[in-house]
Amino acid sequence: MGVKKIDDETLIQTVEAYKQSGGNKAAASRLIGISVETFKSRFNSAVRYGFTNDFPPHIPSGFEVKSASRNYNKNGDLSGQSVKMGRATSGGLDPTGFEISKRSTLLDSDGNITAQWLKEDKQKRNLENIISDIKAAFTDFKRPDKIPKPDKTENSLLTLYPLADLHLGLYAWGPEADIDWDLSKAVDCYKTTMQRVNASSPNSETAIVLGGGDLLHADSSENKTAKSGNVLDVDTRYSKVLKEAIQLIVYQVELALEKHKSVIVRVLPGNHDEHSSLAVTHALWAWFRNEKRVEVDTDPSLFFWHHFGQNLIGAAHGHTTKINDMPLVMANRCADAWGKTKHRYIHGFHIHHKTQNIFEHGGVIAETHQAPTPQDAYHFGRAYLSGRSMQSITYCKENGEIIRNKVAL
Repeated sequence: MGVKKIDDETLIQTVEAYKQSGGNKAAASRLIGISVETFKSRFNSAVRYGFTNDFPPHIPSGFEVKSASRNYNKNGDLSGQSVKMGRATSGGLDPTGFEISKRSTLLDSDGNITAQWLKEDKQKRNLENIISDIKAAFTDFKRPDKIPKPDKTENSLLTLYPLADLHLGLYAWGPEADIDWDLSKAVDCYKTTMQRVNASSPNSETAIVLGGGDLLHADSSENKTAKSGNVLDVDTRYSKVLKEAIQLIVYQVELALEKHKSVIVRVLPGNHDEHSSLAVTHALWAWFRNEKRVEVDTDPSLFFWHHFGQNLIGAAHGHTTKINDMPLVMANRCADAWGKTKHRYIHGFHIHHKTQNIFEHGGVIAETHQAPTPQDAYHFGRAYLSGRSMQSITYCKENGEIIRNKVAL
């Protein structure tokens, strides 16, 4: 509180006059021979510094009374009282950590708070409160235990985990789409399926966790597709979906670390998450920056290429380049690796249904992948039909694809 400019004896006299006059400030001012304005100022100071005992009954820490009054009925009984408080002269903070520029409190005849009005200055935060909030947020945080390397891996093998169109945040209502689906159901379902796929995959030395695009259903809180502006059925808030998306990919990578010596991670952009995919990518890079067994590919392009022995593996979401055109793109973009390989594979997504071996032409095998995502009301209403699954594909350095593990949903 600020420093008092009126002595204690004067403030006590003011309070006594107020009581003797029955709470009438005009009468009290006449009683001690001062103006009403002077009396009100002195009385407010008496309230501010606690000379009125039970009035007001409580002054929050860091605040002081700016003005106070009592109301009486026609019988002279106290019917109500009101107090206006503000930040103390020496400064003060609301427990939330924001500075309060104005506070008004309404009390009933018993001194109970019946209403309060606060005006916070959202632009001002106390540094100590910020530090305290950060510490509190990390109270239960524990650095994850370092995942030990598997005892034995096969260096001639590479396993690809394609994550096709997970559309986290998609909402579906059973009567409209034949299934009830939301963010929590999706995360639980995908984690369980990832465990099953991982368990049946061989201990190849290298794994690739490939996000095939459309990891998120919506790219912002507007809940519309960026290009066409189609309205999307979305569950919960965008920031929550983004958080769960990052943690889900982390979960998949950590599963892969349990049985593979090294893991490459790439999250391709799709038409539903063109910007969010970049945020997820850089969050993954920060998460695993000290994990030497994980390489997060931060390439922002629409294409993924990987050369492994006699294998050349390529992928794109498929919303800008049709899968039929991808072999030619591969031949031009990866001319050197093309000449050194004899097994070449293209992976596409976007259309949500499987067309394995859609063609094998010019030395390239191309396929699109089933998504594990159910249909929303829009697609269900238009009778789109597709199965749901997740899988892993294992390649031999010399012989190309040799093992495929599929889990149907």
